[in-house]
Amino acid sequence: MKRFAALFRTLDRSTGTGDKRAALVAYFRQAPPDDAAWALYLLSGGKITGARARIASTGELREWIAPLAGVEDWLVADSYDHVGDLAETLALLLDDPAEPAPDVPLSTWIEQRLLPMANAPVEQRRAVVEAAWRSLDFEQRLLFNKLLTGALRVGVSQRLVQQALAELSGIDIARIAQRMLGAWRPSAGFLETLLSPEVLETDRQQPYPFFLASPLEGEPDTLGDIAHWQLEWKWDGIRLQLIRRGGEVALWSRGEERLDGRFPEIERAAAPARRHGDRRRTGGLAHRRGAPAAIRGAANAHPAPAPGAEDVSRCAGAGGRLRPAGTRGRGSARTTLAGAPRLA
Repeated sequence: MKRFAALFRTLDRSTGTGDKRAALVAYFRQAPPDDAAWALYLLSGGKITGARARIASTGELREWIAPLAGVEDWLVADSYDHVGDLAETLALLLDDPAEPAPDVPLSTWIEQRLLPMANAPVEQRRAVVEAAWRSLDFEQRLLFNKLLTGALRVGVSQRLVQQALAELSGIDIARIAQRMLGAWRPSAGFLETLLSPEVLETDRQQPYPFFLASPLEGEPDTLGDIAHWQLEWKWDGIRLQLIRRGGEVALWSRGEERLDGRFPEIERAAAPARRHGDRRRTGGLAHRRGAPAAIRGAANAHPAPAPGAEDVSRCAGAGGRLRPAGTRGRGSARTTLAGAPRLA
């Protein structure tokens, strides 16, 4: 875990995006695949603890650290008030071990020591945590505590991590982002699949990363002639993507969740589609000629235009985004989902 702890320190102290990306590239190049996969998961916002996998609550951590550090409870609370971060407070209250313990891989810590203790009796969970505190140096204790509290915040976005992987592997960042959508378990196998240069069978059911609308920072006049823009309604509801490949239909929510069976009328409408290889987004498209600006919209829970796609990203294997917005929007959507029922 020393390597990941060193990366955490570098990222936490660095203020430059380029420096952080370089540190990420170096880490992923050197780390064992299992460790790199867990690092990717954690840096992308994943947590090993939660309501269904309890390893230690903040109250338990405060209770356990006091006797181990030889201090009173009030001093733990007062130290936390001054430091402002519980993970760092817990790390500071203990001295480093007299003799460094052998380095244990990050994946081993998580898969063999922490996850098996989730929801175990308090005595077992406490024994594992205290043993770690006694054996780890400050940097590793801090990281260990961050894993327990779920507060691994080092100013690194998922996009920056994906950029580092793209730079390392030579794989297009859009492909990496696409493969990371949905639920996935950190493993060496997943990392190998993520960075594979081949077009994989699993790529067929993966959605495109949702294109988010951004607030306008300047004056509206900076957008240019309004005649160069296509404006459409933004419907309230659930934003999703519909994918039909190989005779299978998949619905994905903006939250990267499969919605199969949740909207059977949409799936039935898509099932007899005339062509294979369709990828459709529900919603409107704000588009400046030559470059997409924002994709918005939803499958509505109220009577509204049919659940057909407002933006057809791909159709019959052809990239719809290479065509002007006016030729791939409403008219194309109505053609590909002709006869689709309205949602009541």
